[in-house]
Amino acid sequence: MLNAFRKIRVKDKDLEQVQSNIANTIAPVLRSLIVDGVLVKDIELVNGVNRVNHTLGRPLEGWIIVDRNSAATVFKTVPTAASNTITDSSTISLTASGTVKVSIWFF
Repeated sequence: MLNAFRKIRVKDKDLEQVQSNIANTIAPVLRSLIVDGVLVKDIELVNGVNRVNHTLGRPLEGWIIVDRNSAATVFKTVPTAASNTITDSSTISLTASGTVKVSIWFF
């Protein structure tokens, strides 16, 4: 979780206005889930379904592959009764079309 901007109590009205402007400007950024994420590097995926711990400590909102060492396709595995895929709030199931090492930004 990102820290909120805290204003410092001062008697200078100009400085109070600057602090208010900063707080108003960065508030949307601090609320953005994509900013409040974690980069997990060098995840080894094999051909087929892979279970990956996203390490967020909260439910996953989304993910972006930021690096990969081969042209393998990677996509989220949708759990079905037939696939017998196990899911929980700390992991995501990803299917890879081949062996690949990826770095993923989880948010």
